Amino acid sequence: MDVSVRSGTAVMHLVIVYRPPYSRTHKFTLSIFLVEFEVLLESVILTGGLLMIAGDFNIHVDDPSDTEARSFMNLIHSYGLVQHVQGPTHEKRHTLDLVLTRAADSWLSNFVIDWSLPSDNAGIHFTSTIHRPRPAKTTRKHRVLTNLNKDALKSSITSSLEKSDYQSMNDVNSIVSCYNSAVLDSINEHAPLVEKTMVDKPRAPWFSCELLEERKELRKLEHRWLSTHLTIDCQIFCKARSVYNKSCDDTKADYHRCRIDGADQKELFVIVDEISGGKKSAS
Repeated sequence: MDVSVRSGTAVMHLVIVYRPPYSRTHKFTLSIFLVEFEVLLESVILTGGLLMIAGDFNIHVDDPSDTEARSFMNLIHSYGLVQHVQGPTHEKRHTLDLVLTRAADSWLSNFVIDWSLPSDNAGIHFTSTIHRPRPAKTTRKHRVLTNLNKDALKSSITSSLEKSDYQSMNDVNSIVSCYNSAVLDSINEHAPLVEKTMVDKPRAPWFSCELLEERKELRKLEHRWLSTHLTIDCQIFCKARSVYNKSCDDTKADYHRCRIDGADQKELFVIVDEISGGKKSAS
């Protein structure tokens, strides 16, 4: 995987690598991998911004007597890269999972090897100087009508109309305007406008109105379960969640299938780049 991540003015070029170990089904030696890996380094080492190459390399870089590991380390050092992970990352006590950056850059620190995951490989945690981009926010106004006292609202409207002496008005427009003002004043009294700041999240182009309604129903079932803590409500919610997730997968697949079926060769490359995390569409 090869992606670029932007946060403010900082740009990070991230390359994820997985090298399967040599086997009957994967008859590629480390020497072949090193040749191909050097081609990759030549293409990314001069890219702008910060560079990180990470993944499961299946190379015993912790073993100084391993000639293949020494060849790998000599290669990355010749391109000005440094390997950060120190310590075993595999259950057989070898360092296989690596994180490489330019030696001149110092934007990663506090590396921790995490063995809490249910896997034969450990997780690698570290701290980055790149912060998550601040999401765009908008302020919206709404009324909380859930606990509105209808009788009190009705009484307030009646009282406002009586004070306005609308019965003495002869103009229909004046009467309607008087009524609207009375209703609005009463609503503002019992259910005033409340401002709420919300994070703007761009909706995926394949996300349909039907999926939105399904998600609303799913949230209702989730809230019911969280309020009752009943096993039956949990089961109903889990079943609905599985149905919703499948609907999302099917809708997304249909959307991209239609785009691919109607695309020419140039458009096809753009679509593939977009789906695989490369270039983003203009829309």
